[in-house]
Amino acid sequence: SQIRGNQCPRILGDTMRIHQILTNLVSNAIKFTARGSIQIHADVDKDNPSMVLVRVVDTGAGIPEAKLAEVWEAFKQVDKATTQKYG
Repeated sequence: SQIRGNQCPRILGDTMRIHQILTNLVSNAIKFTARGSIQIHADVDKDNPSMVLVRVVDTGAGIPEAKLAEVWEAFKQVDKATTQKYG
């Protein structure tokens, strides 16, 4: 079920890390979406109601499927052109 406004359950975890991850995801969505939209979704996991699933969806440049695993590694840019264009 979708979470709306003040319905969000209490989330237990490393507050600073959760904040950092959400900030990075939203910042990157803003940075790489010149036109279009950015959506942030939070849903209670159907299989585990004690878990909250958060998705940041945008119409920006995207990450090639072959590079998705690298998202969870130490900081990397997709390619040098990205660094030159976006910093």
